[in-house]
Amino acid sequence: SRRASTRPCSSSARASAGGQLAANPALTTTPAARALLEQGRVDARLLLLLGQQLASAPLSVADFPVGPNETDGVRHLLVLSGYNGADVPADPTATADATTWLGSQSGEFVPSAVESTPQGLLVTLDLDEPTGLLPGAP
Repeated sequence: SRRASTRPCSSSARASAGGQLAANPALTTTPAARALLEQGRVDARLLLLLGQQLASAPLSVADFPVGPNETDGVRHLLVLSGYNGADVPADPTATADATTWLGSQSGEFVPSAVESTPQGLLVTLDLDEPTGLLPGAP
């Protein structure tokens, strides 16, 4: 049997984790962002980043945009539009706190870029989603 080594996490594992996030009352999303979560089309690292932080602060996600060079249908970008109940980037404290949180990540979870845009903080991860981050189907 041929193993697809190019797909580090299965879409079903991402969809399961994304569906749990979408159902979390601490996460506010747009319908488009929610659909991407539920379809398993969001990088596992973003799912885990959001999931861990939702335990301590409510978050708003405006979008998971298509990034340059994305070929696998999995989104590696995130627009964080709210942090701890305040708008990003309109609220300077929330924006600073969110930037600090993102900057405190380690290992596979370190964003390759965090940029302030009118819509929110644009968080970019590299395209190499690591293997084995999510439990579930191989």
